[in-house]
Amino acid sequence: MKSGQPIKDASHLYEVERRAQHAARPGFRIMELQLSPTQKVPWHTHSNISDTFYVLEGQMRLFL
Repeated sequence: MKSGQPIKDASHLYEVERRAQHAARPGFRIMELQLSPTQKVPWHTHSNISDTFYVLEGQMRLFL
């Protein structure tokens, strides 16, 4: 892969307690991630993707 090229699936680059895909079709998917208090998703950008977050327990800090 060339430097600076987008990665289609970066899930292998960070560890979470649990990862589940609930629905998928071209251009749409619903993923569930469970993170421990010490885990984090690394800084990244999206060009054509919207993220929606639901915190069911605890707190989440989001940097934009």
